[in-house]
Amino acid sequence: MEGSIFDNASQGLCIICSLPITVSGRMTCSEKCHDEFVKFGEKKFGITKKVVDATTGISYKVPTKDLIEKGLTWKDLRKYPVWKD
Repeated sequence: MEGSIFDNASQGLCIICSLPITVSGRMTCSEKCHDEFVKFGEKKFGITKKVVDATTGISYKVPTKDLIEKGLTWKDLRKYPVWKD
């Protein structure tokens, strides 16, 4: 079975290049590797994701990069454009 890129992070290694991570709480060792990780996420999941507010049923168009870099809270959903099918 092939491992996940996240196996490195659990060992304190960069998920892109496998070098040691010097800043706690990060998964990459540098801006270059961070940018590669964002590109990986966008290629795998798309540039934007359709996120549905479970309370209202409204769908929002959220950039994958924002999900990776900032995460997402319910109150932030309305900052994004409504997903038009």
